[in-house]
Amino acid sequence: MMHEGVFMKKKTVLAFLMAVTMAATTGSGVFASSGASAESEAETEAETEAETEEVYEEEKVMYLTDTVNVREQPDGDSEVVGYADRGEAILVLGKLGDWYHVSLAEVPETEDETEAESEAAEAESESETEELESETEEPAKEGYVRAEYISENPEDAEEAVEANDAEIVRQQEAAAAAAAAAAAQAQAAASSGSNSTGSSGSKKSSGGKKIVSQERVDDCDGSGHGVLYITYSDGSTSEQAY
Repeated sequence: MMHEGVFMKKKTVLAFLMAVTMAATTGSGVFASSGASAESEAETEAETEAETEEVYEEEKVMYLTDTVNVREQPDGDSEVVGYADRGEAILVLGKLGDWYHVSLAEVPETEDETEAESEAAEAESESETEELESETEEPAKEGYVRAEYISENPEDAEEAVEANDAEIVRQQEAAAAAAAAAAAQAQAAASSGSNSTGSSGSKKSSGGKKIVSQERVDDCDGSGHGVLYITYSDGSTSEQAY
């Protein structure tokens, strides 16, 4: 009986130790699983925040510093839904990363609208007004433009327009100078060719006649072309275009 009591005590202790071991193992697994789940949820939340567009409570009027494509999605490969010109004002609805969400609706006029514009608007006939009201207006197109081409400062847009205009003038002047240089070179080549022809024939023409005189008459269009009139010793004449 004594041996049986000792055996039962050992069995009870062994069972207790096994239960403690299993509880510890299960608990660590639960904690590990819980930690991994929390980390995954945090990553998902961060990604969601990164992809969430900041929508402005009120649309903002900003200004374009370059001529841009308005794209359907904030992606350079996305479909183009419209265009906007350098220097124009544009309505901005929000921002997503490096892109502004814009509307191509007409920008509301400011309070300093001129009286002439107001009178012109009021002068519209009632029939035209009724016709416009009866038509169903299509919603303005919206899309995305890279933030680097939009500024809150209208002076930035004005400077961009002036710089572009100056570059256009510079290119036009360079093209005109190149054309003038090419024309001068062509005229010089034509003059050289006519002079060499005259000098070679001044001694004696192919028919044995001597050239008495040569007269160049340039065209009045300034092209450098004209006619060379030649008089020979026998009284005959000829013409050569150059």
